[in-house]
Amino acid sequence: MANPIYAVFKDNTGAVLPGQIVENPDKDRSKRTDVAVEVVAMDHEIYLPTDEFSGKINSKRKHGELELLVEQDPVTPYFYKSIAEHWKFQNIELEFWSSDKAIHGQATVGNTLFFTVSLERASLTFVKPVLEDIKRKEYELYPHFVKIGLKYEYIKWLHHDGAIFGEDRDLTMVG
Repeated sequence: MANPIYAVFKDNTGAVLPGQIVENPDKDRSKRTDVAVEVVAMDHEIYLPTDEFSGKINSKRKHGELELLVEQDPVTPYFYKSIAEHWKFQNIELEFWSSDKAIHGQATVGNTLFFTVSLERASLTFVKPVLEDIKRKEYELYPHFVKIGLKYEYIKWLHHDGAIFGEDRDLTMVG
């Protein structure tokens, strides 16, 4: 099974939105949280348009939508509200966790937050409920999901081991 990604959403006022009640990935049961949303799948692309024959860059970089698939939970109504009322999330943090074994190749002693993606002033572009075919045996235990699309004004990537980071603005969203 893949290592988890958790998302923490802050609404247009900066308030942290409710999520699932999950144990903190570092396995400390005293650190249960109800603000994290477990990300089941993620898709995102930043690319440089190039001429297919010469390979030369012919336009500024493009930020595609960042798409997340999450279980429906207490934050789901806020997704719809964001679209209906045209407000932006002040901040969305995507926390990438990995077992120590996956990072260091040794016996697992816990989980480590190793990478964070921060989105500033993010707008939802779509909310799509997802229900697998309930008549098929392989999907009978699947929960209800919601897929969301996000555009953002600013993005920052941080690798915690060594504090290596990058950042960028989506030039189509600023202004």
